[in-house]
Amino acid sequence: MPLPSTRPPGPSTSPTLQSKEWMKHPLDFLDSCAKQYGDNFTVELGSLGLTVFLSHPEAIKQLLSLPSHAYECHQYNQTYRSLMGDEALFLSDHQPHKRKRRLLMPSFHKERVKQYGEDIKQIVEEITQDWGMGQTIVIRPLIHEISLRVILKIIFGSISNPLSQVLRQLFKLAISKDFGSWSPWRRLEQRRSQLCQLIRAEIKTRRETENQSTDLLTMLICAEDEEGNLLSDAEIEDHLFTLLIAGVAPTAVALTWALYWIHENPSVKSTLVQEVRSLGTDFEALALTKLPYLTATYQEALRICPVLAAPSGRKLTQSVDIMGYHFETGTTLIPCIYLLHQREDLYSNPHLFQPERFLNHQYAPYEYMPFGGGNRLCLGSALAQLELRVVLGTILSHWDLENTNLEEVRPMRHGTVIAPSDAMQVTIVNKVS
Repeated sequence: MPLPSTRPPGPSTSPTLQSKEWMKHPLDFLDSCAKQYGDNFTVELGSLGLTVFLSHPEAIKQLLSLPSHAYECHQYNQTYRSLMGDEALFLSDHQPHKRKRRLLMPSFHKERVKQYGEDIKQIVEEITQDWGMGQTIVIRPLIHEISLRVILKIIFGSISNPLSQVLRQLFKLAISKDFGSWSPWRRLEQRRSQLCQLIRAEIKTRRETENQSTDLLTMLICAEDEEGNLLSDAEIEDHLFTLLIAGVAPTAVALTWALYWIHENPSVKSTLVQEVRSLGTDFEALALTKLPYLTATYQEALRICPVLAAPSGRKLTQSVDIMGYHFETGTTLIPCIYLLHQREDLYSNPHLFQPERFLNHQYAPYEYMPFGGGNRLCLGSALAQLELRVVLGTILSHWDLENTNLEEVRPMRHGTVIAPSDAMQVTIVNKVS
């Protein structure tokens, strides 16, 4: 005899009001619910129906341990369908999802992404070389430009070819200069058809020539599944759009938050600068990956301000039992990264920026999960962590900065990520010779 359906308590306000609060003030909404209803709570978010946020580590552990056939994630990511395309990894489940991950994973293997370290360092040095003493910079658009150049270099092998130039210009117009909630992605969506034509022409050229390039686009063109089938042009296009969206904004936002917290905490900045500059000014990029305090600092930045408050929701395709609750088919379960990272039983003084906590403790995957978890773990996590180390290390090795924010820096929604407001700016104090 099946168990009766049960679920944690939650707000009794209308689904419309709950959805509005979730969209406009996501962190305040989560904090309010957690304070009133505890570790796990139920809300109603429009088309997703009943949605349960989980922030207890044991509940998250049990959720991440579910077999992939027990849930689907594509419903949670429908907002991106018209931008990323029907074949996007975010919009697939079960066997198609496994196939796409297998085809994409070699491009993002930890050992492979190491080769991008020097490229990232060079891009940072090129973008910052014209900084001048006393100059004040709104830092987020500049960091977006760095992340965009990095991903274009990885995808196409060059940031100076015609296709990269078109994409750079579009991102500058649609992303860097407009940081509203969804408008940047809508602008990109409007140009998708034009961009697809350019990408398709590039794919055609590469298919017809013996291209010896090792860039990601060439790897996708040559990739074969277990039955020897190549990716279609449509699949390659959708994967590229996914990488452009998922590989630029989240990393740029994480870097911006990290720079904010470093320069808000003088003792952290002092310790970090001393460690980074111990390498001298003519260092290899991969040397930065061996610096423990630099690693702990970006890890703490991802903890205190996770880019995603919550990863893809898992809509159940069968009933499951988690921490004494019996959830019926159709219920959406979401591991809440933001609330998990704010737990005082895991992180003492969670509102304080303390990289030292990561020097002295190894957190389990269900206690610290800035890149999601389970079979939906971010495919580009190794690349993102390399970029965080190299960008932060390169900037701090050459420049002394200070926060000169126009007003209080607040978290704000940018699509599905949580970014610092553009009140954040830095002033160039000194260049290290």
